[in-house]
Amino acid sequence: MTALPPLEQIGPLALTGILSRHRRDIEHYVLVQSISRQWDDYMIHRVAPPWTPEVWRYGVAMRMADGDTTISYFCGAPPPEPPELPAGFVSLTIPALSFARFPFDGHIAEFRDFLHAVFARALSEAGLRPAPDAPGVPEYIERYDWRFNPATGRGGFDLLIPVAG
Repeated sequence: MTALPPLEQIGPLALTGILSRHRRDIEHYVLVQSISRQWDDYMIHRVAPPWTPEVWRYGVAMRMADGDTTISYFCGAPPPEPPELPAGFVSLTIPALSFARFPFDGHIAEFRDFLHAVFARALSEAGLRPAPDAPGVPEYIERYDWRFNPATGRGGFDLLIPVAG
């Protein structure tokens, strides 16, 4: 990860899906399984079209307070027309921000190490810093397209980090 990551202007981005809290102080495998079950719930109840080349899905990790042992994680997609919210679904709007894009091509179980490497080294090596904390600014976004296979955990996706202007 030594090359300068591409920057993308995204937002405002309206999404509908499921927001849940997960414990961060548990084994990584258990955390991955917990978030995977959240995605399963979303896919069962979704109102958006199935995984196709033109539809992206988003996993959004919200910022946490220092010392917080849980993570608020959202999974969803842009709302269908007309917008529908099944029971348990919420709306989330990401404000217009500049994002550094880091492609991830490993197995989903390796994502945590990749995420740590991006925050620990890759951002600073690229001369970037995370966007300041503000309402609606996520810690990071996972952007999935049709290539990602939830059954195998492979296919790759983009890690999007909001960066300071």
